[in-house]
Amino acid sequence: MIRLATENDARTIARIHVQAWQTAYADLLPADYLAALSIDTRAAAWERRLQTREGLALVSEESGAINGWIDAGAGRDEDMVNACEIYAIYIAPSHWRRGIGMQLMQQAEVLLPASCDLSLWVFRDNVAALRFYASLNYQPDSNAKSLERGGKTLSEIRLRKRR
Repeated sequence: MIRLATENDARTIARIHVQAWQTAYADLLPADYLAALSIDTRAAAWERRLQTREGLALVSEESGAINGWIDAGAGRDEDMVNACEIYAIYIAPSHWRRGIGMQLMQQAEVLLPASCDLSLWVFRDNVAALRFYASLNYQPDSNAKSLERGGKTLSEIRLRKRR
């Protein structure tokens, strides 16, 4: 079941966020940086985020337990007019490759305004994510940026889906 996230979901969303980063980015980011990620810090940020009720935050739930989430809303890139953006999507590592990410992406696309093109940013070296987004018809455009995390500089590329 996919539903809107509530403030009560903040801690579980944060836990999945941290666990997914620690697993998915183990080969991209320093181990000490990943180990230092704080569920408490992320939970507080998520509580603030969910209190605003801006954008679209959805969770996937099975048997009463949240196993993934997606956060989306208005596009943040100045060069994209009338765009929506997938800010983040993470699935609990124990639930990877079960179709949850696909369901969350599809539901977000349905709930976001049909008039907007879609975009998202992804680490250039995250091959699994690039394959996943390509399966949903997201294609790279010419935009890239650098992001520093844990003393390491990573390259992100923007993917777009025109509707």
